[in-house]
Amino acid sequence: MFSITPLLLLSLTAERAEARSKVAATSCVLAGGLIGVPLARVLPGVAAQYSDFRSIYWVSVSGQYAVLSLLYFTLPEDAAPTMLYEKGAATTYAGTIRATINHALTEPLLIQSSLVTIASSATFGSSWVTATFLLSDSPHSFSTHQTGLFGLIGLAGVASSLLIGHSVDKILPPMVTVMSAVLMTLSQTIQLSFGGDSILAIIIAFLCLEVAWHVQQISLSATVSGISAESRTRLNTILMISICLGQAMGTSIGPKIFLAYGYRFAAVVHLARAAWQLLAFIL
Repeated sequence: MFSITPLLLLSLTAERAEARSKVAATSCVLAGGLIGVPLARVLPGVAAQYSDFRSIYWVSVSGQYAVLSLLYFTLPEDAAPTMLYEKGAATTYAGTIRATINHALTEPLLIQSSLVTIASSATFGSSWVTATFLLSDSPHSFSTHQTGLFGLIGLAGVASSLLIGHSVDKILPPMVTVMSAVLMTLSQTIQLSFGGDSILAIIIAFLCLEVAWHVQQISLSATVSGISAESRTRLNTILMISICLGQAMGTSIGPKIFLAYGYRFAAVVHLARAAWQLLAFIL
């Protein structure tokens, strides 16, 4: 219900950043949001190892209050009016919803980016959920603590998104998107080849996956934001919804495939989603 905050911060950053460093600035903000993904894997594992489940909620509440305090003291008091509404568009809630749906149905570049995002996010979410089952089972038999710490690999993806964000201004975002899809294909090929037997292969595969997914979010955000400066918030909203849809699809279907057919077949499904990304981009 309150997840609109990252969207507003992205739009505010894009409004205030210089043209030559706009993508780099927004990538820093987006990376700050994405870093919560690996932290969400690590903290519950550590908390479950040394405390009860209630401590996870206390940590979450404390983090929210810390963020609220930082935003209150650091955000500027004014914002450009174009950050929220298009010129001449209705400023009612219903008018905003209608305009957002209209963008989702009529902007070819946004539709293409959303299809790519759904496929990549489904692969990303499914891979990490199935990895939990894989690492806790033989031959690895990781403890809850060790499985949680495995999520620190996600920090490599966040770091790469910061580095690539400074280069997207000089490289065409669609090229970065295609390269990310290819890297994600490589990740799933490694998983399919080794079948989860080698811990080194798993680490390499997830490093490739993390880098590919995080960098792709930067490039797609830059692509979508370039459609219309006035409706940037609405466009990013649709992209964020696509991320949520993809991860919901991946986390619900992934474990069922893993438990029914095994790790290699799950990797085959992930490869099919990688092909979906490339096909959506080509079409």
